[in-house]
Amino acid sequence: MTPVANETTERHYVKLLADVASGTQELVSAHAVQMVNEVKGEADRATNVVGIMSAAGTLMAIGFVFIIFSIAQLLQDRLGFTETAALAITGFTTFAVGIVMLVIARHQLMLVRWLPSKSLQSFQESLSWITRR
Repeated sequence: MTPVANETTERHYVKLLADVASGTQELVSAHAVQMVNEVKGEADRATNVVGIMSAAGTLMAIGFVFIIFSIAQLLQDRLGFTETAALAITGFTTFAVGIVMLVIARHQLMLVRWLPSKSLQSFQESLSWITRR
């Protein structure tokens, strides 16, 4: 091979390598932006769920206090229960409802995707495409 042809080939490889490096950098940057957006969306969703659950829990707690005492009073007046028995019945019932609510809230919280699965999958596909080239 002549020195001129050898130099041209080297320049071609250097340019090719620079293009690959630049393209890889752009690809990684694009995936990073996609991942940040996906994580931010899930974090916002989790924050909203927790906020709504907290507000609902607070309102329900206030309402339950009134309901407990009303039911206890009703059990005493209408059915002849003692004050202790009436409060115990309403307390246990309220406790059971709270457990059901906790299970439902836990289920909702488990639906939040903490890892950006779409971004990771897209990134893996891009990497496999680059390695196959």
